[in-house]
Amino acid sequence: YKTTVNGEAGYIAKGLISNGGTAPASFVNTPYYELPETGGGGTELYTLAGALLTGGAICLLYSDIRRRKEESKSTS
Repeated sequence: YKTTVNGEAGYIAKGLISNGGTAPASFVNTPYYELPETGGGGTELYTLAGALLTGGAICLLYSDIRRRKEESKSTS
């Protein structure tokens, strides 16, 4: 919330109250929405790492398939 006191922004009412006197203060709370700053580094590094791992897995799969084909040719 954003607070105004007697029409001024802030949280403290200013003024002088005489001895034994009273001073009314009018507080108004207005809803205020602000997203927090996360300061994160983003997802680029994780995306790159995932792509590299996927590429490595594909290379290993291709190598295994090729090896099995060569073994089946040599045993036949």
